[in-house]
Amino acid sequence: ATKTATMAAVQAAVISPLAGVGVGHVEVESRGLGLKASRRPTLRTAGLVALTFFSVSGGPFGTELIIKAAGPAFALMGYVAFTMLWSVPEALMTAELSTVYPEAAGFAAWTNAALGPFAAWVDAWCSWVSGVVDNAIYPLLCLAYLQEVTDAFEDDAVLRWAFTLGFVVALTYLCHRGLDLTGTSAIFLTAFVLAPFVVMVLAAIPELEPSRWFRVRADRGGTVKLRGWINNLFWNVNYYDSASAWAGEVDPRRWGRAMKLSVGLCFLGTLLPMLAATGGTDRDYSKYSEGSYVAVARTLAGGWLARWTVVAAFFSNIGLFVSEMSSDAYQIMGMAERGLLPEILCYTHPTTKTPTVAILLSALGVLALHSLTYESIIATENLLYVVSMQLELVAFVTLVRRDPGLSRLSAKTLVLLCAPASILLCLVALIQRPLVWLLAGVLSLFGVAVYFVLGRRRSRRGWLPFRVLDPDWAARGSGGVAKYFGWDDRLLEDDDDEEEFDDDDGGHRAGPRGGGETEPPEASYTYQRLDGTDPTEHGSVVSQS
Repeated sequence: ATKTATMAAVQAAVISPLAGVGVGHVEVESRGLGLKASRRPTLRTAGLVALTFFSVSGGPFGTELIIKAAGPAFALMGYVAFTMLWSVPEALMTAELSTVYPEAAGFAAWTNAALGPFAAWVDAWCSWVSGVVDNAIYPLLCLAYLQEVTDAFEDDAVLRWAFTLGFVVALTYLCHRGLDLTGTSAIFLTAFVLAPFVVMVLAAIPELEPSRWFRVRADRGGTVKLRGWINNLFWNVNYYDSASAWAGEVDPRRWGRAMKLSVGLCFLGTLLPMLAATGGTDRDYSKYSEGSYVAVARTLAGGWLARWTVVAAFFSNIGLFVSEMSSDAYQIMGMAERGLLPEILCYTHPTTKTPTVAILLSALGVLALHSLTYESIIATENLLYVVSMQLELVAFVTLVRRDPGLSRLSAKTLVLLCAPASILLCLVALIQRPLVWLLAGVLSLFGVAVYFVLGRRRSRRGWLPFRVLDPDWAARGSGGVAKYFGWDDRLLEDDDDEEEFDDDDGGHRAGPRGGGETEPPEASYTYQRLDGTDPTEHGSVVSQS
């Protein structure tokens, strides 16, 4: 007798503008919790663009430190260069592979398909911790802008903590209310956040002096602060891959257009205000700090625009926080669905259909890290993100070399496109202080330890049960690190019994020792293009069962 648990992936979608293969609606019948989640697309193009905008930049807030570190000339040129060298390849990768892997595990699924389960775990862990660290910065940015109009928070540690707690709790609830609400909210937030900067740009036109754009920090007797310049530039152009966590909520045909619009919106929404601030005013750029756009707005149009900018900054940080938390939570849920994390993280609220437990876990991480300084947060998350993105770039090129049909670009073209991005990642890592390396190293090693402990102690019936490991995430062949850590699908039934993975039986799981009963995989997948052709032909990597 066999137990059955099936996943039907019905009909592939039309090829997106940037990708070759698409998968449409997915229904999952889960084991253990008795939930059934319908993965019908709930995010339209505008919602995906808005959420990606808030995952990446959320407007020009924070770019003041780029100007301060290097002066207008290097700030503007650096932003353009980082967008071309990093944002474009990352957005392309996200569009291509999110269409092939339409699941909440997102980029972890890509890395697993290319490099194996241990590399996928390291990628997912570093990215998740980086996202949690990133979310710890947004209450600080809100406080920095509020201090431009009030001194209430300046010396009151209790009031600052109360504000941070209220900020996190309120926005965690917004994420819990549902992804569709979040996507809709992000659209309105995007318009509201960018509106005062549209006014600022228009007000700056009569005051523009292009010669101001070519000033460098050396003009004021200083030197470029390389670490601050690179860290803040990189922080303002990354995280396009976070959008992959919503791949199961998006019609695959929308990815190409959505990523193009996202890059354009993030680029113009940041560059134009920087041009207006540096070319339309004679403000001493060596004194720029978080919140300086408020002073620029006051100079160009008066106090009303300054107050509007403060409110826009507040709502921008709300959008950034919600978008990041939503992405992190869906990533965790996706990995729990595959058997990599405890099954409780798969739980979705019966009304809102959002991953409630995963959202709460991310919120607790933010509260634990809120005491870090602004610069230490950016440096730490950048270094963790470098590890994650190097793995994803290698996975992208590996998958396309293995199956050229996954991308319209050849493997050689992708190497030429990704090589400068990889070099840029190395540069970001090399400039970090030893203390940042130590903190990021400790967090990374802790993730490896978690992988080891979970692999050794996974159980299907204990107080923290796991789902049966998806065959694609089990140790392969000799297994290597994943097999040594217990990820060859050894799931403990109780203290004495184990389930073993039978490599010679097509991926079926053997029952407890001494029994001959077999069990099929947790789920099976079927992919089919709308034109009736089979996308698994010619050794395509999307073939799964």
